[in-house]
Amino acid sequence: MGNSSFRAARVIVETIDERDDRYVSFNAKSYRGKLHLIPKGPNAFIVVNYVNIEDYLAGVLPKELYPSWHIEAYRSLAVAGRTFALYHMFNTGQSKDYDLGDTVAAQVYGGRSAETPTSRQAVATTPGWTLTVRQNGRNCIFMPQYSSCCGGWVNAAIVLRDAPPIEPLRGGQRDLHCTASTKYRWPPVQVSKTELYTLLCQPSVRQIAGWIGYDTSNAPVGTRTPSLGRCGGHKRKESATPSGKNPPGADLRRKSGGQETLFDELSDR
Repeated sequence: MGNSSFRAARVIVETIDERDDRYVSFNAKSYRGKLHLIPKGPNAFIVVNYVNIEDYLAGVLPKELYPSWHIEAYRSLAVAGRTFALYHMFNTGQSKDYDLGDTVAAQVYGGRSAETPTSRQAVATTPGWTLTVRQNGRNCIFMPQYSSCCGGWVNAAIVLRDAPPIEPLRGGQRDLHCTASTKYRWPPVQVSKTELYTLLCQPSVRQIAGWIGYDTSNAPVGTRTPSLGRCGGHKRKESATPSGKNPPGADLRRKSGGQETLFDELSDR
């Protein structure tokens, strides 16, 4: 530090007291709590912000939501974000120097610099609130999933990552709240039938299909797979396996309770 060198496992930077207007800074951002500088090799270190979870959430919400959004949206994400953070603290943080990253890989975190009156209010009015699921007679925290746009349907969590087949993560609900998003509809995407069939045979896709009632346990590659399409004002086209055989097109839709899929149309190519 300065012109001097010191050998240490880590360096801790903190304020002289815990007054609300005290903070520490790094890379032009201010943070509540403490900063731990942890060596990673001879010429590098990582910076970890040790902070109260409620203060952490106040720096997350403004980075994940638009300023104009309603306070109830902020309060909802305060509950989901708190659950997400606690789940990682209890399950993954013990093997690392930190519990969560500060990017979209976890939850975007901007520290004290990102806080707004709305984010502070949302956190303060949901003190300690979390999401739980009843398992083996106990209320258990799980890892909630959220995204900026669902495309009209709530996806099963396993679409994003390995996730247990518990009720809160099954997805399948119709949701029109994100229709204003520029990402609500994708531009045209072309995928060959062979590529699509290969993807549908992946274990994670088979698990999703199992959740909605389609039996994939006896569907080896080269036999048949359900067609995907959207019913309504669109012409329905059958997909085919690489061998060229057309499968029963209505199976998946009928066994999933008539739910629409995320595809408007499939080509025959």
